[in-house]
Amino acid sequence: MEAAATPELTDLRAVLDALQESEGRFRAAFEENPETISIFRPVLDADGRFEDAEILYENRVARARYFGDEPLEALVGRRLFATYPQYRTLLFRTFADFVDRGEVPRDLLHGVRQEGEYWSQTGL
Repeated sequence: MEAAATPELTDLRAVLDALQESEGRFRAAFEENPETISIFRPVLDADGRFEDAEILYENRVARARYFGDEPLEALVGRRLFATYPQYRTLLFRTFADFVDRGEVPRDLLHGVRQEGEYWSQTGL
């Protein structure tokens, strides 16, 4: 006896295929982008105020520039400021202002690393 594909299964397969294709384009666009791309989730304290940022994604350029080429799997789930306190001074106030008060950053942030100066633009 042959199994016949029902319209519902055929539609589901088409949706899953389209989703997989879309995810592939997203990953390629983010991974191969020459700029740093980071995605964080806010971590709130007991009073609901911004406390840290959980790393959800860092593209290839961001990993090389800021995290010594650590693999993405090693970064995902870490708390940014708890794990890398050197970034607190540069980014904490901008993140906290956005999360706690909804203030969208519009300025360039300037930071200094051991190797010299760099500019970082934050967009949300």
